[in-house]
Amino acid sequence: HKIMVRAVDSLTKEDDTFVFKANSVTNTLLLNDIMYFQIEKRIMHVHCQDGTSYQYYQKIDELEKQLPVDSFVRIYRSTIVNLEYVARLKKTELELKDCTSLSIGSSYYDIVKVAISKYLQKKV
Repeated sequence: HKIMVRAVDSLTKEDDTFVFKANSVTNTLLLNDIMYFQIEKRIMHVHCQDGTSYQYYQKIDELEKQLPVDSFVRIYRSTIVNLEYVARLKKTELELKDCTSLSIGSSYYDIVKVAISKYLQKKV
């Protein structure tokens, strides 16, 4: 079946939603519902906390610029995580609250550690 079209660049700082186009349908998700994004062979996979996932075409560098830096962090060349869902940080992986384990690139570890620390301070 035909997968995806290009993402719609309509995420703004005052907006709590993420809008993208997949199969000619515009989808709107709450940022708080998105656990992580992972790209594989040019296809972006959006994984949500209710178990649903979506696919569309977008470069991860473009996506990274769209997302709020205080709640999303890139942990690998192919993965961006919502800090709300982080349960545990290990040297080579991140465990999410649903027990999903995601690899952390060695060059991203320090950035991830700082981002988690800032996120937790903001929540207090």
